[in-house]
Amino acid sequence: MLAGLLGVGRNDIEVHPHVPTGAHFVIAATGRTFVVEYRKSTSAALTAAAAKIARERARRFRRRAVPLVAVPFMGDVGRKACEEAGVGWLDLSGNARIVAPGIRVIIQGRPNRFRSAGRPPNLFAPKSSRLVRRLLIHPDKPITQREIARATGLNEGFVSRLVSRLERDAYIA
Repeated sequence: MLAGLLGVGRNDIEVHPHVPTGAHFVIAATGRTFVVEYRKSTSAALTAAAAKIARERARRFRRRAVPLVAVPFMGDVGRKACEEAGVGWLDLSGNARIVAPGIRVIIQGRPNRFRSAGRPPNLFAPKSSRLVRRLLIHPDKPITQREIARATGLNEGFVSRLVSRLERDAYIA
């Protein structure tokens, strides 16, 4: 995707997972280094954290690196967080804002290709909050999802989806 945004062929870029700096990816293209932090979730808090991390990791390179945040779809709050942090961004829906010396890519207005159907689940709705309350009351006690389901009277599948959402939104690790 970055190759297309920069107007170069796929063979003209090199992509490396970059363990020494901790960056998700380091991409070399057009004589520049791009340090990319990827997030599966587009929540504002996670996007802002990713922007800060990308900026810090880009500073670890000798030559000037361009920090980028990549997400499935960048919302308005995430865009603002990246702009305030001085970090470029791109999303898998085809939108991007990458501004660096000699580069200016701004593509906006493409729709979210990853929108989920129905209402977004509310982790703190009465039914869902049973799980959250259980975790808060017993924060140091290891417990399986099956045990949570039994203790709260929730379906195991529902508990699994809630736990996945709590992990994705960084409420639990």
